[in-house]
Amino acid sequence: MVKHANTPGYRGLIVRKVAATLGSTILRTLEEDVFHEWDSANRRSVLDRVHFFGGSQNEPASYEFDNGSRIVVGGMDQPSKVLGSEYDEIYANEVVALSEDDIQPLKTRLSHGLLPQHCFLADCNPTYERHWVLRRALAGQMRHIKTTLRDNPAFYTPDGQPTERGLAYLQSIKGLSGSVYQRLVLGEWVGME
Repeated sequence: MVKHANTPGYRGLIVRKVAATLGSTILRTLEEDVFHEWDSANRRSVLDRVHFFGGSQNEPASYEFDNGSRIVVGGMDQPSKVLGSEYDEIYANEVVALSEDDIQPLKTRLSHGLLPQHCFLADCNPTYERHWVLRRALAGQMRHIKTTLRDNPAFYTPDGQPTERGLAYLQSIKGLSGSVYQRLVLGEWVGME
């Protein structure tokens, strides 16, 4: 998403079920881990090219780039804030909190037309094995990419060694067992609702 924001006029959306949860979750990660990365092509940090607009009665909250690109942020608890525009890409963070009824109107907003192909991305921690997200993936209605804790670059190096942060995290989750361990560490969809 941030890569495409280099294209003037790009419009993206980051959405969660509840808008108020964005700041302490995915937006914190975006600002601390993504925007701080050095953009070697432009020889400056992404932070030098973007500012946060907190929103108004007429405009949703968004990250505005110096080239006119914008990444809107919002929640499906306030659908009029996010559904009133067109986007090139939509990223649904923690999609298991959303319902299928939330996803359908979001997909209709993929109509901005700047990119050759629109994209709807989602991520989540696995939950129970009969969740609608997994059912859709198994039915071929969405692509499922299984990951585990070892795939998180904050916790493991490319050669599989835990990072300093990873070692601390592994220590903190040492007592996990059962379906919680299977879901959050092994990336498995297990258990009942």
